[in-house]
Amino acid sequence: LDGDVTMVAQLEATEVFSLLPRADGSLLVGCGPEGGFYLLDDQGGETQLGSVAGGYVWAMAARPDDGDEVWLATGSPASVYRYRAPDDLLEEVLTLPAQNALDLTFDDQGRLWVATQGPGLVYRLDPDRPEEAEVLLETDQDEARQFLRGPEGGLFMLALQPEEFGMEGINGDGGNGNGPPPALLALLEDAGGPSIDRAALYHLDAPGGVRRHWSGPLDLMIAAWSPERGWLAAGPLEPGGDRSILHRLTPPAGHQPMASWFGGDVLDMQIAPAGEVLVAQAHPGTLALRDEEAGQARFARSPPLDAGRPVRGGPLRWTGR
Repeated sequence: LDGDVTMVAQLEATEVFSLLPRADGSLLVGCGPEGGFYLLDDQGGETQLGSVAGGYVWAMAARPDDGDEVWLATGSPASVYRYRAPDDLLEEVLTLPAQNALDLTFDDQGRLWVATQGPGLVYRLDPDRPEEAEVLLETDQDEARQFLRGPEGGLFMLALQPEEFGMEGINGDGGNGNGPPPALLALLEDAGGPSIDRAALYHLDAPGGVRRHWSGPLDLMIAAWSPERGWLAAGPLEPGGDRSILHRLTPPAGHQPMASWFGGDVLDMQIAPAGEVLVAQAHPGTLALRDEEAGQARFARSPPLDAGRPVRGGPLRWTGR
């Protein structure tokens, strides 16, 4: 990361929430809150393939035995869509009793797993018979947020309980509200909900069945497994703070800070082949690469962009270094 950022396309959509690279060099893009689903060719050309009724395309996954078939997790309400490239067909195949379908993935046996928010549920289904989807886990937390691969390729789930959230749903309506999941919103005052671990890791394909692997009081947004460092996790800045903190999780309930740097909320994290930790941040929007040899984070920062909708005017002061 040398600080240079190149824009390859600018969509009509307001926000991008999911990306899926394809073998031919093109890129599928899921957006919100208009629910746009786009294809970008390798030259940056844009084609809208369709839109989802719920408004947000939170995640996408290609079927392992058929790369032309892509599944989408959407909301609100929680729905699963299927896109078939040869037929250029985007269709809703499953509606779930939740506010949002936040993530999905295929396991080694070709089965599709789907995670929801409002409430936090984990489903498993045969993609050829989606109507037979079964619930394998209802998390204590409201958000079954992120599927992860852990030690020896095991399948894990990160679940989150935002501070302001009780078991009744973000809008107090049982999860039928229309909007983003609460962990993507600014943290609010504690509403006095039930005492629940703020974050938990569940081992979905553990010997003997699903079990809780780790839980604790951390405010998290994302986690990743590093063969060299173990379970890593990060989330929003602490109120009034200005430093991003990377935590190491030690099951069943331990955690300690591993690194910190001036930054923003950590929304995504990947472990590079050489072991570096690559994080995507918001407020400000940056990519940061952490490695032990460099001793500090390296950054690439987004250029200023048009807001894309009417905004209130006012004085602007830009500072940087």
